[in-house]
Amino acid sequence: QSQVRSTIIIVVVPNFQVPHFHPLSLSLFCNSEADLSLRIRRKLESFLIHFYKKYLEESCQPKCVKPLIEYQACVKRVEADNNGEKHCTGQYFDYISCVDKCVAPKLFGALK
Repeated sequence: QSQVRSTIIIVVVPNFQVPHFHPLSLSLFCNSEADLSLRIRRKLESFLIHFYKKYLEESCQPKCVKPLIEYQACVKRVEADNNGEKHCTGQYFDYISCVDKCVAPKLFGALK
């Protein structure tokens, strides 16, 4: 049984600013052209969702300033700790949870 091979380069120019944006190059091996088309579509959808998520995270950060300030203050306190017992895990998770709560409804709405 022969396989269909295709190498594609996806370059997307989003309508929002995405720092660290790079083209995606894929090499796919499939059993048929229909399978290849389906796999390309799924990879493209995954790629776009990844960058949309990053965009949403960045756009939600300003809504989470208070937990971010608390985390940064904790980091400064921990840097002064010489015994290594202090950490900022709780403050970090408070900040990330805030961003996630903002991102989730928008991201999952786009996945429907």
